[in-house]
Parts: sequence; structure tokens; C-alpha cells
Amino acid sequence: MLVFMTYNAYLILAVVLGAATGHFVFGSHFDINAALAAATDSKGMSCH
Repeated sequence: MLVFMTYNAYLILAVVLGAATGHFVFGSHFDINAALAAATDSKGMSCH
């Protein structure tokens, strides 16, 4: 949020591009079934 408050276009662009890249790189690894089963299963999305 502080980066956006500086009104520096290059920093804002870097944040937006980094967020978009992270979403497309790591977004495909998100298991929606595990997230939905969290209410019924005690394990949910935890790794242990």
C-alpha cells in the first residue's frame, strides 16, 4: 500500500506485474477441493 501512496508509476507497475506473475505461477497449484473440504475435514489445506 505504501508503494501505491508514493505515486511512482514504475513501482506500481512492478507490484502489479509481480502480483500477476505470482498468481499465474502459483495459482495453478491451488487445490480448490481441499479448500472446500476444510469445513468437513479437520486437515483442510494444512501440510501435516
